[in-house]
Amino acid sequence: MGQVRIDIRELGAIKHSKIALSSIMFFSGESGLGKSYLALLCHYFFDVLVDKNRLNRFFLDTQEPYNSLRDTVMKSSDSGVVLSFRKKNFEEWLAEDLKVYMRYMMNHATLACNVDVHLPGDLDEYVISYRSEITGLEGQEEISYILSLGSLSYRVGDADVIGEESPLALLMRHHLMLVIFGDYLALQSSVILPPSRGAVFTEDVKAKTGLFARFIDRMSLLRRISEFPESDNSDLLDLFSSIIQGKISTKEEAYYHISDKGLELPLSAVASSIREIAPLSLIISRLSVGQTALLFEEPEAHLHPMMQRKMADLLMLLASKGMYMQITTHSDHILRRINEHIALLRLKEKMNESEYQIFLEENQLKDSCLDEHHLREISSYLLVRREDGSSKIIRQDVEDGIPYKSFVNAARESLRVEAVIEDKISEIEDESAE
Repeated sequence: MGQVRIDIRELGAIKHSKIALSSIMFFSGESGLGKSYLALLCHYFFDVLVDKNRLNRFFLDTQEPYNSLRDTVMKSSDSGVVLSFRKKNFEEWLAEDLKVYMRYMMNHATLACNVDVHLPGDLDEYVISYRSEITGLEGQEEISYILSLGSLSYRVGDADVIGEESPLALLMRHHLMLVIFGDYLALQSSVILPPSRGAVFTEDVKAKTGLFARFIDRMSLLRRISEFPESDNSDLLDLFSSIIQGKISTKEEAYYHISDKGLELPLSAVASSIREIAPLSLIISRLSVGQTALLFEEPEAHLHPMMQRKMADLLMLLASKGMYMQITTHSDHILRRINEHIALLRLKEKMNESEYQIFLEENQLKDSCLDEHHLREISSYLLVRREDGSSKIIRQDVEDGIPYKSFVNAARESLRVEAVIEDKISEIEDESAE
């Protein structure tokens, strides 16, 4: 994956920090330090590549409209340059558009969001060129144009209408996918599962933030079966079903939970743990997970620790199938389970296949779905508080597992307090016995 780097001067509480995108990103740390802001910032760079309107605005804001360029430039000769713009100018536009995006999504008109964006690739300037072709029967000829940017080309007819997205924006989106992901068709969808989503998913709630408005609209769209046929993700759905001990079904405008024993209840009447993760069933069953970017806030919400471990298995299975994820978490159970996957991968490298399979059978373990490629795509960021109250981002080494320092500190403090109290109780009891 080509590295997109973001230098953060200020993002809410976060100041003077850097971050680089990867396919799978975990964010942890105390509350109030900016995990959600940071995850949303990273998600923007996936979202902008599937949103057919955002990059269109770049060309409307900074360049002539496509139709005007076609009439003034492309019809004047058989080939040439439609337009060119500096990479630096485009990066600056992305930084400004990111600010608009963040403020809209958080419904925070004055949110501090001052960043510098650095895109991968060797080009200092983007040049979109064209050549024209005449096709059709004599006397009924039609002109088509082949637009090119880097190694990508796109054919457009003289009178083609492409909705709200101009051919220039379309070409730019797919060029960026190619440069960043190595595949110009890498992304089709982006979805956000915000915190406290359970009630919003089951109730008729009017969203006040762009974050929840997007969530409601996206879930409504995915519910339309005719537009999104069931995908073949049976292994994912089986694992998901084991977490909620049943399945989610849709009837008209309502959602239902059908238990493994056949009991059907409105989703509003089931446990909050099920409601919180129910939207994931639509994503798995209706989208191509390998071409989807998912921002998942606190996947552990309301889940029992054993189910949190299964949720970690589900996240790793999604990762193995190519899903791009930005995940915030306070769960050491999830991180520990992910570390077990990484440890199994390391163990597998040190054993021959038959010995490894015997080890798994003897210890009643399942093989990890991860491989070295998946591990290279995982990154983890810890947010810590500075003395001045601001927060900074620390990239953690995940080669041998994701560190969970903030959880260890909490556990140590719990053990310390417990020991102090127990010692005092013992002291009093000893004095009473005397």
